[in-house]
Amino acid sequence: MNVLITGSCGFIGFHLGKRLLKEGHSIIGIDNMSNYYDTRIKNIRLKILKKYKRFKFVKLDLSKKNLKLSNTIKKIDYIVNLAAQAGVKYSLKDPLAYYQNNIVAFAYILELAKDLKVKKLIYASSSSVYGDVKNKFFVEHKIGNPLSNYSLTKRMNELMADFYSKIFSVTCVGLRFFNVYGPYGRPDMALWIFLKNALLNREVKLHNYGKMERSFTYIDDIINSICLIMEIKDKKNHKKNVIFNIGNSNTIKLFSLVKIIEKKINKKIRYKKISIQFGEIKKTHASNEKFNKIYNFKPKVKVTDGVNKFIDWYLDYKKKYKWL
Repeated sequence: MNVLITGSCGFIGFHLGKRLLKEGHSIIGIDNMSNYYDTRIKNIRLKILKKYKRFKFVKLDLSKKNLKLSNTIKKIDYIVNLAAQAGVKYSLKDPLAYYQNNIVAFAYILELAKDLKVKKLIYASSSSVYGDVKNKFFVEHKIGNPLSNYSLTKRMNELMADFYSKIFSVTCVGLRFFNVYGPYGRPDMALWIFLKNALLNREVKLHNYGKMERSFTYIDDIINSICLIMEIKDKKNHKKNVIFNIGNSNTIKLFSLVKIIEKKINKKIRYKKISIQFGEIKKTHASNEKFNKIYNFKPKVKVTDGVNKFIDWYLDYKKKYKWL
């Protein structure tokens, strides 16, 4: 099959592209190579993807280019939109970047999906859309008010997809990801920051006094979920628009995450407990029952196992790339 992946040099986009290329599929990867975080990790990912003959890369700012005008876009079976301006805290500093990259760009993607009549448009939403909801478990049909520009733009993406599914019959699948981590991850995420600072003997800051609780989800579980959506016909799902949580139902507090890292690297970590920051959610707790009911799959990787795998990768790559 032919798959268009936006954000192909991002963390999830890279892993999805690599998996599909290994299986013999053809990939068109689009990325603007944003410098929101260190582009060196993006270039490492891109170099790996370029080893595959069925991979074609296009450097493109989706918010400024109408994809219908590109000769690159021809026969596409699926579009997986993973391109976005990420980051909750940064969205409070530069809100326009989020509306441009997450709203305008997604409008172009929806138009392309409509014109190409793709089988499905699969797009990344976020657990941040739950905002201030008080539920113990985050279930798809119950959300609160957004707490950041990032979460607001992701919720708007879901509403835009719903509109296109109803008016233009575009089959859309939104995935609310929960704290994805793993090899080749993002340097701005908690696990990477904690580990790097620990190895450099720097202090680690624990928001909400270390009580922040998250459904950390290993990258393999995310990729397996996306592939299932492309491989299996939704016999139980007749809607043109559907949203799923993709997250580990077992949560962990940040303080406990530090303890796992300490045990793995056999080193005490200096930390400072600080108050919760504006825009942050105290606890995310994914319910994946809806996805499991249709695709018979739940995230399987335990946090301890996943964190240890990430640390093994990080320490190995640090020998080659000193900047890590």
